Amino acid sequence: FQPDLVAMKISWKTVTAGVTAVATVAGYYKVQTDNGLKRSLIFWRRAFPIYAHYEWTHQMVKNLPEEEQDIRYDKLHEKYAPEALDICLSLGGFFYKNAQLMSTRDDFMPPQYMKFLKTLQDDAPPKPIKYVHGIVEEELGKPIDEVFSLFEEKPIGAASIGQVHKAILKDGRTVAVKVMYPGVENMFRWDIKTIKDFCQLAMPQFVPAFDEIEKQFLTEFDYQKEAENLQ
Repeated sequence: FQPDLVAMKISWKTVTAGVTAVATVAGYYKVQTDNGLKRSLIFWRRAFPIYAHYEWTHQMVKNLPEEEQDIRYDKLHEKYAPEALDICLSLGGFFYKNAQLMSTRDDFMPPQYMKFLKTLQDDAPPKPIKYVHGIVEEELGKPIDEVFSLFEEKPIGAASIGQVHKAILKDGRTVAVKVMYPGVENMFRWDIKTIKDFCQLAMPQFVPAFDEIEKQFLTEFDYQKEAENLQ
């Protein structure tokens, strides 16, 4: 009989059930109408149990020899690294971008996590061309074929906030059309706040770094200023 382990299992079920209940009842109408809040609750519902499992494991093994602690933590890393990757892929947005940033720092995460994060170093998956055409036409107020003689289907590059296509204007000039996904700036602000809140709980030492990342990254939404700087 292991009372500590039994207590941990009971508490684990209780916390998981509690998080699920909060995600279910916390402002149902607002969740359905505010995509940022909805994404935040999805993240917390999936990430908090992972954090809780690590925290309880820490309490269980903190007095054990270091070698035994490493064995216990390695098991957690193996268990949750694929789940962390799936959270980033399914939510996209800044969760995806943040995972890309972390994948360049081998000293930042355990190797079990880095193995999965490094798969995200390529461009983000692009949106379908019909979706892109719709954004461009709404912005210009004209059909694509009235403005461009050619609009290449395959993007030059794709990121988490938008993608770039090579095109040729009716007057023959070759241009790069940089398309920002609708609502992405508000979504990213929500995502960044969510990640910073999570870090404040789980890894407070990284909050200042995220403050700097936020300042730098939010400048990427000003396409007009970027275009002026290129002139």
